[in-house]
Amino acid sequence: MSNINLLPLNEREKELHELKNKLAEKSQIKIELSNPNHEARPEQERLSFFIGLKKYFKDLFFVIKNKFQKKEVVKPVPNQALEKKPLIPEHKDNNFKNITPQKFFYQTGERLRPHDLPVIHAVPPPKQPPEEKIAPASAPKIIPTIPNLPIIKPFTEIKTVKAPEPNIGAMKESDPLANTYEEDKLVINLIPSSVRKLAKEQLKIKILAIALIACLITSGAVYLILDQIARRQEALFNQLEKEISVTEAGIKELQTGGQEIRDFSALLHDVKNLLDKHIISTNIFKFLETNTLSDAAYSDLSLDPALLTVGLKASTRNYQNLAEQILIFQSLPAVIESVAVDGIALKKAEEETEDNKPQKPELVVFNLSLELKPDFFLIQP
Repeated sequence: MSNINLLPLNEREKELHELKNKLAEKSQIKIELSNPNHEARPEQERLSFFIGLKKYFKDLFFVIKNKFQKKEVVKPVPNQALEKKPLIPEHKDNNFKNITPQKFFYQTGERLRPHDLPVIHAVPPPKQPPEEKIAPASAPKIIPTIPNLPIIKPFTEIKTVKAPEPNIGAMKESDPLANTYEEDKLVINLIPSSVRKLAKEQLKIKILAIALIACLITSGAVYLILDQIARRQEALFNQLEKEISVTEAGIKELQTGGQEIRDFSALLHDVKNLLDKHIISTNIFKFLETNTLSDAAYSDLSLDPALLTVGLKASTRNYQNLAEQILIFQSLPAVIESVAVDGIALKKAEEETEDNKPQKPELVVFNLSLELKPDFFLIQP
């Protein structure tokens, strides 16, 4: 078992405090050298933005909650046994007089920064007495005055600590503001986010909230405008549909009326064609009345419209009247195609006579056949 030279408890506390101050100064110097403009990295900015957002909503929740809850004032119970002596000695400045890190944290919610701490000049370690070899049997037993107090070696034997690599990655992933290690040097970020940075984060959150509210208002306004336009277009569309339906009904009526007109026109055309082809046999009587002699008598009439022939039995006083009648018919070539006469004979008139009256003279009897033109029996325009 190696021999260990222990210092008194008060001296050890002082040395520990001095070591902490030195490490804090070194870390502050390294932070200032590595980042003279106090600019945050992009990853730290993103994480600090979300941390600030979370803190903002958390503080807002507690503020609202505290408004509706009554605060109960609890008077602290003085307990001199619990009071501890400050590790930091009193400073000449009155602002830091009788202020410990614990009281400063409880009052302000922030920790003392290295540049706020009073300057403590390093005290050279006291000279150690020469080592004396003690037999193992007579070696004194070390009984710590404070329970569970670790044994601290002399400060002269403290060397630079190299942090394990796995813990570095975990600390970087979990919190970029935690203690980070660079190669063999220990870098400690003891300075929390400044008030200005928190104000910037709060300003960003407010701008984001305002932008979100503006987007919602703009979206609502656009939706209302589009809804009004859609309703107007729908009303116009319905009106146009009604007008189209009325127009279609009128077109259907016109189409039915036009169809009736076309049907009637077709009927008139058919009737005209039928009348044009209709045979009128009564034209022969007017023709005979106009083109026969008063001295000729006609008794029998045979009419054949299919063959366009007319047969007549007639009688005249003499042959001269017969010749005149034939010449009259032959002088009508526009109506009569040909004239044929047969059965010419002299015959007495078949009339009863009295004894005291003379008999009638004999008459020339003949059969007359007329062949007419095809349009003779049709309606003339």
